[in-house]
This record gives sequence, C-alpha cells and structure tokens, in this order.
Amino acid sequence: MQIIIIGNSAAGLSALESFRKYDKNSEVTLISKEPGPAYSRVLLPYYLRKKLPLNKLFLNDKSYYKKLKANTYFGNAVTKINEVAHYIELDNGELLSYDKLLIATGAHPIKPPIQGLEGRGVFHMWTLNDALSLEPYYKEGNRVLILGSGFVSLQAAWSAVKRGMKVSVYELASRIMPQVLDEKGAKALKKLI
Repeated sequence: MQIIIIGNSAAGLSALESFRKYDKNSEVTLISKEPGPAYSRVLLPYYLRKKLPLNKLFLNDKSYYKKLKANTYFGNAVTKINEVAHYIELDNGELLSYDKLLIATGAHPIKPPIQGLEGRGVFHMWTLNDALSLEPYYKEGNRVLILGSGFVSLQAAWSAVKRGMKVSVYELASRIMPQVLDEKGAKALKKLI
C-alpha cells in the first residue's frame, strides 16, 4: 500500500507515528512545503526573544523520518490532487501515486481586511521563514504593530518588548485572545499585560 501524508506539523507527524504502530511495511511518503524537519510554531517567538537558539525549535531531525521509514519531500508544495486516478503532482512536476491520502496541512494565518497589508516590513508570524525574516527588525528602539492577539501574537509582542521595542497590539475583536478567553479572562490577562 502507498500512503501519502501532506503536512509535517502535529497532525501529520501524529498520523505517521500512529500508522507505523499498525503497519511497519507499507510505503509512506510525507510531503511538506517547509524546507526541512518539523519545528514548533509556538516556539518561534522564543527564538525572536533570543530565549531559544534556532536548533532548539526543531521537534526532530531527519533520522526521525528514517526510523519511521518515511520518504520525505521537504520544500515541495502539492499543486494538484487527482482523486480519481490516485496521484498528486508536486510543484517540481513530479507525480506520486497513492492508495490512501491524508491532508494534514493545518491552518493558515488570517490577514485582516485592512488596506496596505502588503509589502516591505509587513510579516506574518507563522513559519520559520517568517521568524527568520522578522529577526533583523527586532532591534531596540524599533516600533512594531501586532495585529491580532492570539497566543503566538502575544508571545511575539512580549519578545519585542524584551528586545527593547515599542509595541502596540491591535485586536479586531472586542477582547484579546477571543477564541480562547471569555470576557472575564481577557480582562484579567489585559490587566497583567
């Protein structure tokens, strides 16, 4: 059997590990548009704060995939899925066939409907590449505007404060961390901040 897992974060890795518990021999291919082994998105602000070195962000190394007998395609995006003929096409033109396909690509950052959020100096805080691109801007005295108040956004704000930056956080909802905290919890956290 040929298994393809698209995604190399928590869901994809969990699926790979679970699959290998029950099937040690089928061919498994894991595809990620990210350039290398999995890392923790939640720890990216800790890198920006200089609390963690870059190498501590990674959850595993290439030996992890080898141990689980998974073929890997890092740095490749899936551009087409043909569910009738059971194949996928990668951005390099390569076709891979499958018997079973799991799409575990996770979420994506939300860009608020505000004009002018493109161009130089505007970043998402979502990928390792985002953090690496942001790092040169994290300098004492610089100003940063953070749109959104989720966990990673607030950690990025805290990292900027710790690096001596002037920080403003704007949330479109009526309270901070609106998907996690109720009104009372949001007020308590805002007061602490």
